[in-house]
Amino acid sequence: MDEFDIVDSLIFNGGLEFAGKDSETGEPLYRPTEKLKEIDSRLSDELSIYFSEVTLRLWEKGFLDMDITDEDPIVNLGPKSLDVLA
Repeated sequence: MDEFDIVDSLIFNGGLEFAGKDSETGEPLYRPTEKLKEIDSRLSDELSIYFSEVTLRLWEKGFLDMDITDEDPIVNLGPKSLDVLA
């Protein structure tokens, strides 16, 4: 089973859902669902950790604005996200 078969299986079983298309390539984009925890809890945890780390790095660099002390912070674009030269 290759990575495409795994993704197809996750989509078919409800672990991933269509989120839109990449505006540059037209490729479909998917997001994890709550059901992914039931299907593959390790993958669900790894994705959660990955997105948390990336979000924190973007916040540290000024691309995102949020109160990291909140349990469920509201995330907004930071000043650097609108700076074309950043």
